[in-house]
Formats: sequence, C-alpha cells, structure tokens
Amino acid sequence: MVVEVLYPEFITFGEIETVHYFDLIARDHERIEIVKTFYHDEPYFANNKVDLIFFGPMTEKNMERVYNKLLPYKNLLKDLIDNGIKLLAINNSLDLLGSELEVLDGDAANCLGLFPYKTVRNFNKRTSEQVLIEFQGELAYGSKLGFSNYYGNDNNFLYKSLHPEIAFNLESPLGGYKYKNSYLIELSGNILITNPCFLNLLKNLLEIDSKLPFESDLDFVYEENMRLLKKVRGFNLYFE
Repeated sequence: MVVEVLYPEFITFGEIETVHYFDLIARDHERIEIVKTFYHDEPYFANNKVDLIFFGPMTEKNMERVYNKLLPYKNLLKDLIDNGIKLLAINNSLDLLGSELEVLDGDAANCLGLFPYKTVRNFNKRTSEQVLIEFQGELAYGSKLGFSNYYGNDNNFLYKSLHPEIAFNLESPLGGYKYKNSYLIELSGNILITNPCFLNLLKNLLEIDSKLPFESDLDFVYEENMRLLKKVRGFNLYFE
C-alpha cells in the first residue's frame, strides 16, 4: 500500500506529527510505503499507483502555491477520487479541495473543485475553539482553528459536534465531509492519532488489524483529555 503525503514541508498546526506517525506505521508494516511529495517534485500519483493521499493544513500563501502545482492534475485527482482512492484532508487544506472559495477582506484565492462544498475565508474572524464531537458512536476531541468555514455537507457529514455546536461552520454541528473513500476533517489537533475512533478509521484505511505503534500510549492521552474535559463547564454534561 502506498501513502502519498503532499507537501509535508508546508504542513502547520503540528499536524506534521501525523506524518511522522505514518513513518512509524510503515516501519512496522513492510507492505506500507510512505511517499513524500515536496513542492519541487512531480506528484507521485501522476504516474504511479497510490492507495491513500494525505493533505495537511498550511498557510494560505502556500495553499495558493499548491493550487498552482496541482491544477494540471485536477482532472486526474477527480477521477481517482470518483474511482475510490482513499484521501484524508485535515483542517484548512479543505479550502483547496472545495468547489468555491470566497475570501472576505482579502485577496482572491483559488480551489481545485474536487468536492461540492463552499469555503468562506474571513481573515477578520479567526476561530480558536476546542470541540467535543461524536464519531462512530464514540467521543472525540479536536480543535477548530483558522479563518475558514465550509458549507454544503448536510448529506455528507462525518460526525456531529456536541460542545460547542460548531463544526463545518459556526452555524452547524455537522462536521467533516465524506465521499466514497475520502474523509475531509476541518478540525486539527492531531485528531487522527489522539482519538481511538479516528485511529480505528486510520487502521481501516491502511487495512491494518493489529495494534499501531504506541497505541496504548495514545489511548492514555485520550483518556487524560477526557478526564480533563469532564471538569469543564459545558463539556461535563456529556460525561454523565
């Protein structure tokens, strides 16, 4: 199985640790190969079979650079997605993937139009909230960080936000976007590896049925986060 990480040198919000975790997984599972495509490289998926593509968050300036790099491969990416390639996108990398990108009080920006949702980016209103969500019947914890909100996931949402009730945008508790084998998650905070339910998603995508590296330690981190949330007003209501 080949996992392609696109432009790891641009990844922000500490999500590069998720990429480092991919490396640890590949160390223990010889059939998994991690390919890192840097800015001056041709995308590996352009001429090779790739099973999973990973997009991490990045600055808006770098996002425009990535748009220009990937634009020649837009139709190929769309075909791969429609044919069921696995794709993970985290936090504001969703800006790049939607069908429309509106920028308020800033320079116009572009998106690849791979999924039919709208992004509204407002540089005058940055969100920074810790969010408790429910995914696959389990509680999970992440951070909504950044300038962007997304609209159009009513029929494709991945999880529901419990507290506060903000997710894809500030008016809706419906979070994430799922299409075939593509999972788009607007939250950050290493959400894939610090919540057992998302770690199970990662296992399924990588077709692994054994424990992942340091899984017991990651479970401990999750339990500690939940223990602390129980003491916070608003969050505590979901632990009774």
